[in-house]
Amino acid sequence: MTGDVHSSFLATAENMKSGKIQLFPNPVSDYIRISGITKAENVEIYNISGQLVRTETFKDRLNVSELSAGTFILRIKDADGKNYEFKFIKK
Repeated sequence: MTGDVHSSFLATAENMKSGKIQLFPNPVSDYIRISGITKAENVEIYNISGQLVRTETFKDRLNVSELSAGTFILRIKDADGKNYEFKFIKK
């Protein structure tokens, strides 16, 4: 199952217009893939309460298997200082 999360209220307006950045699958069990971004530098994952759970260097495939089941926010920071936020569900 793949999905484009641009309809999320957390996506930036620029993201929603471009329609290029995608996170899939959503919901996810083990690995989440990110496509459509080239200048990303790092990734932060927050729980639904806003607490930072994890920070790491950007990769187009993230292992989220150790996260507990629930809803999370994935923030991607790029080289230009822009932030892109997406909501995903961990099974």
